[in-house]
Amino acid sequence: MTAAFMQPLPTPIGDGLTKLTTSIQFDPVMLAPPEPSPHDPLGLPPQHLRAVHWPALIQECVLRIRAALAHPIRIHRAGATRRIGVLGTIIYERQPDGQYRLYEWRPGEVLPDPDGGHQLGLPWLRRVPDGKVVADGAPYQALWLTCYADGLRQALELQWPEHPLIDDYVDWVQLRLEQALWTQSTQQRVRALLAQALDLDTRIVRRARRWLPHQDGSPIRLADYNLTLWRRQQGPRLQAQSPQWLPLLAQLWHHLPTEGEPVAKLRALLLSHGVSPAMWRLLHREGTGWIRPLRNYYTKESQRSGRAALELVLKAQKFGTRQLVPRWLLQALMNLDGNPNLPRKSYLKNPEDPIDAPMAARLGQWAADMVLSGDEQALQQLHDRCYLLLNWAAAHPRYVTSRALRQVTLTGLWRKAEQWHQQELARARQLKPWRAPFELTALQHDELELVWLGSAADILDEACAMRHCADSYVERCARGSYVLLSVRRKDTGKRLATVGLQWADGRLQLHQMTGFANALVPPPIAAFAQQAVASMKINQPEPIMHKSSKSRTYVHLTAVWGNDDAESTIKVSRRRWQQIQDGEPYCATAWSWYEGTRTRTTWSFGDGELTISQDDGFECYLTIRQLYVNEVTSAARPKK
Repeated sequence: MTAAFMQPLPTPIGDGLTKLTTSIQFDPVMLAPPEPSPHDPLGLPPQHLRAVHWPALIQECVLRIRAALAHPIRIHRAGATRRIGVLGTIIYERQPDGQYRLYEWRPGEVLPDPDGGHQLGLPWLRRVPDGKVVADGAPYQALWLTCYADGLRQALELQWPEHPLIDDYVDWVQLRLEQALWTQSTQQRVRALLAQALDLDTRIVRRARRWLPHQDGSPIRLADYNLTLWRRQQGPRLQAQSPQWLPLLAQLWHHLPTEGEPVAKLRALLLSHGVSPAMWRLLHREGTGWIRPLRNYYTKESQRSGRAALELVLKAQKFGTRQLVPRWLLQALMNLDGNPNLPRKSYLKNPEDPIDAPMAARLGQWAADMVLSGDEQALQQLHDRCYLLLNWAAAHPRYVTSRALRQVTLTGLWRKAEQWHQQELARARQLKPWRAPFELTALQHDELELVWLGSAADILDEACAMRHCADSYVERCARGSYVLLSVRRKDTGKRLATVGLQWADGRLQLHQMTGFANALVPPPIAAFAQQAVASMKINQPEPIMHKSSKSRTYVHLTAVWGNDDAESTIKVSRRRWQQIQDGEPYCATAWSWYEGTRTRTTWSFGDGELTISQDDGFECYLTIRQLYVNEVTSAARPKK
């Protein structure tokens, strides 16, 4: 049986026409009525599906698939374009530049007749996104049968409109077709013929596996193949004509269409994400190589997705477009929110940090003036002072406005910051040191030593010398929930790294480790710190006398959020903790601490989840598995 739509009529595809045909569409008018038949090529369906069983339709479908499997590959050439039809369901279109597109056949639209009947339109071709198409090893699994399944579904719905069992019946038919016709030997034969027809460049396939995140042996996608081919074709020209854009392009290839001029596409992408034309001109003049070393502030996922590169450009734009911001200045601003030792997915906040834009703009203006005037001494002073200036700004957000900063000089702002810093040091020196919860005598090293920071003054000195945010952990260290250590040279006392520890399961475990200005810690120093932490001897806490004469066991629950800079702790009984784990609701209030600021916080449990809410409207959502749980047993008070 050959329907009219089976004739080789030209079908629109991309920018042209193709004479390749399909056999996925079935017209019920051309088939025998759905009556029981002794010849069921796929066998009888389950009893509950026999109400929509159509033997003639299934037999016709099997015949068409067998014919397609006998000649699975058909090729049509149209000038420099080459189209490869696969099993009458999909078409690979090879462009003149070697890239591939894929189209899949879809059943034609059902059109009503004036006499109450229906007409079927011609099948049409739909473009499939390159990221959903397998390049090597195609056709993938038995997904091509989905096109036939859609044709069967259309015919069944014309016969039994809105029948609830049609989808289940089509699923059963598709599974039986795969079992009966798509055998292992047939798969190998079809895939070998398709691989020969596609003739993919093996060098491009190998590069796609190496460059893109497909290291587990899974087949690469058309998007990977086309992107790798495009990069290879455009690379030499870009290296010769626009080398300043290559570092940024290397991070954003996935965001650019693989047609057209890459730099023009990159410009359109950046402008659409908020990069100004002035910033584009600045990057065109200064280049984008400065992005590479700063990507370590972001997770691998953000680096691969291109988010890191886009955010870094937007961060640099805040410093102005007269001159490219010095890398150390941009790094100092990012150190307020994170560091390469604890990379984050994103540094863009909603709402935006109120000090970021005004401080960046003013510091960028001062830096640009110094660069343009050639005043290297002043630029070095700004380099040495930017850490303290930004810390002062973070502690005084109400005073950091664009208007206020325009009215102050760099010297005046430095005096304010220095005065505030000395006041903080004087206040810290008045606080008593706290008791060490461990001993560090177990590990010896010829060159390095680990120094415990046991007071607020020690921590502030460490933060100032190492130019990072250790001072924000003073309150947590004073309460005993956090421990800071300093790795130093024995001979000179030079500070090399700062180590942060937190309690977990009754032991101190390594939380983070950072070098000068939040730089990555060299492996030998990191290994020494890890060995020292592993060999620590935990001191028993001093017994606490309670009013009760009996010892009791409580559960301390600690929630941490905001890049581990905010913390709150409550105490519940073991029975209450079990109820919380069982999903029962429970509410409690406690203090939370963030960078030395105390805030009243409400804990709300329910269904295994926790909502942290504060008086200022802030809310944070956690699961009970994210809590730090520590059981504490009180000592029995002796009776008098």
